[in-house]
Amino acid sequence: MLELDNWETPATRYNEEQSGNYRLSKSSYPEGYYKHYCMDGYAYTKVLKPIPITLLQEYRDGWRDWMADDPMDYRAMQKYAGAAYGDVLVAGLGLGLVLYELNKNPRVKSITVVERSPDVINLTGKYIPDVTLVNADFWDFVERDGGEWDFIIVDIWATKGKKEHDRVYREQVLPRNEYLREKYNSLFVFHGFNEITDVQIIEPFLSKK
Repeated sequence: MLELDNWETPATRYNEEQSGNYRLSKSSYPEGYYKHYCMDGYAYTKVLKPIPITLLQEYRDGWRDWMADDPMDYRAMQKYAGAAYGDVLVAGLGLGLVLYELNKNPRVKSITVVERSPDVINLTGKYIPDVTLVNADFWDFVERDGGEWDFIIVDIWATKGKKEHDRVYREQVLPRNEYLREKYNSLFVFHGFNEITDVQIIEPFLSKK
């Protein structure tokens, strides 16, 4: 069990702000136990004192979390970035956490991020390291893209609960995964869907759920 009494990420310094239907929001995890999904070999995180959390949220009949800089998600981004190399394509800007970690990796030659929402770019773009940032739908970008990528990180799905996870996996992730693998000779990470992530490459950096 991972025990924490303090927590900080690059997103901790982001300001609360709203752009269109998206916002950066501050929250906290109170004392208690949280699933860590065996990341770093830990099944749970035990929060000893309240820790700050930064959220990227979208308004859809209420505010919905798209990304959080919580211990599990941030440690996942560190693992992905640690295993990356060469020319890296990232689908989805989110809080930009993986970009900070990719920027530390000397094996990474270039970083290109594709984000469809101008509002997310307005909120997060000013904080991230210097990367190539493309404002486009990722699937439109892929359709016309003629480049070659060594490593692709896809982080564009947010699900809540097993039922929604299974539906999105079946209806969206699997067919898109097949499409990407037919187009690119790359290594892939699908955040939240380790079932089809190239875990044989990510291991021992990333533990399976």
